[in-house]
Amino acid sequence: MPRSSYDLMYSQASIVVSRHFPSQFRFCLKLAGVRHPRTVLDIGGGTGAHSLRLQDMGFDVTLLDSSPIGIEKAKAAGVRRAVEGDFYGDPLPNEKFDIVLARSFSAFNTDKPDLFAKALTRAAGFVAPGGATIYWSWTDCSGRWSLPDTSSGAFNHIPQSIDGLFDKLVLVPKFHLLASAPLWVALALDRVLRALPAPLPKRITLLGVRNRPLTHAA
Repeated sequence: MPRSSYDLMYSQASIVVSRHFPSQFRFCLKLAGVRHPRTVLDIGGGTGAHSLRLQDMGFDVTLLDSSPIGIEKAKAAGVRRAVEGDFYGDPLPNEKFDIVLARSFSAFNTDKPDLFAKALTRAAGFVAPGGATIYWSWTDCSGRWSLPDTSSGAFNHIPQSIDGLFDKLVLVPKFHLLASAPLWVALALDRVLRALPAPLPKRITLLGVRNRPLTHAA
């Protein structure tokens, strides 16, 4: 029986991932400046859609999620290592990873900078020396909960509210097209978007990279 809203969602979810995910993830690695990463922690990985694709790309992936139904479905789908556990507990004692991927992870869905910083600090604690946390979400820079053209809600962060927490924070329109473009193109578009008056285009990919430990958050 589903025990939470995520259990219910995962029990009904199909394991589907965008065909653009590999090129988008490689773009994130270029942004992060991490060369030849081997291990990836997929936090809030759910039923394993992205973990499966990362495995296909040759990475050694660990999926972490608090939902037993999500973990069960991920393992059944072929995720080689899926761990049920509390992100704020101690689910992977003493383990470190080259990349910690937080793709629309619920711990970051907050408009309170201290809670966001707490989540980012926790995520960064899983990162091995020389690695990076990659935060990957969407925004229209409104700072409000909204229901975009998807089946689930998304939180729209105002970049200025979290800018100081990241070594790099980039707004990327049309990510499925830009993922194969040179990095400087996306960085130039980021500068243009930040200079535009609101409202911005409805859906912009928000990428944050943290290469260093965060020590100032609670």
